Amino acid sequence: MELKTWLKAETGRATALADHCGVTVAAVSQWQSAGVPMRHVRAVAEFSAHKVTVDEMVSVVMARAEGRAAPAAEARDAA
Repeated sequence: MELKTWLKAETGRATALADHCGVTVAAVSQWQSAGVPMRHVRAVAEFSAHKVTVDEMVSVVMARAEGRAAPAAEARDAA
């Protein structure tokens, strides 16, 4: 599941995740489009009970690094 989808599913998740990771809510908001920094990937996966998977987060970061859309966005655009 995409981080953005998981965060929107329940009020307060962004704040709780920010507290858990020791970052600001603004940082978590940026992660929705820019991807989760590698140093926070495991914490996000564990905090979300692995609903947001390591594979999903890494694929988003890798896609951004290669200058292409995230995999979920590519799938949406193809439909």
